[in-house]
Order: sequence, then structure tokens, then C-alpha cells
Amino acid sequence: MNEYIKSLIEDNKYASKTIVALEQTIATYPVTDEKSKVNFGNLCTALTGFRLVEKATSCLLINENVLKGEDGEYYQKIEDEETEQAISDIKPENK
Repeated sequence: MNEYIKSLIEDNKYASKTIVALEQTIATYPVTDEKSKVNFGNLCTALTGFRLVEKATSCLLINENVLKGEDGEYYQKIEDEETEQAISDIKPENK
């Protein structure tokens, strides 16, 4: 697998994890004054950005015949066979 696909998978995983963290933060974030309203808005903007990154990397992976399975693993269609191969050797970098 080439570095481009590995990079897309790492970015997709990072965006997915960040989305979960931002959603949890937003769900419990106290909006009490003007400063907290601004911070809340910034969190919502960041969430939107990460959702766009996740969607964009997913589309790029689909163009490379890589899909995320229900088990959370990434699979690449093998051109010369009718089977799919799990991409399990990919570990996201600490970002």
C-alpha cells in the first residue's frame, strides 16, 4: 500500500477520534457568559471542520478502492481478485 493511502487512513482516523471528543465536549460545555459563548462557537466551528476532513478523506479513500468496514478496519479491493484484503498494519501517528 502506498504512503498516500496510509496518510489518508491516518487522517481519517484522527478526524473521527477528534469528532467524538468534540461532540462530548460540546454536549457538556457550560455556556454562562460572553467568553464561554465565543469558546462554544469555536468548538462548533472546529467540529464542522473535522467533519469535513473526515468526509473528504473518506471520499478520497473510496476513489482508491478503500472502504471502512463495520468492524472499523479499512479494506482495499484487490484488482486481480474478487476478494477484499484487510489493512491492519496501519497505526495512526500520535497527533
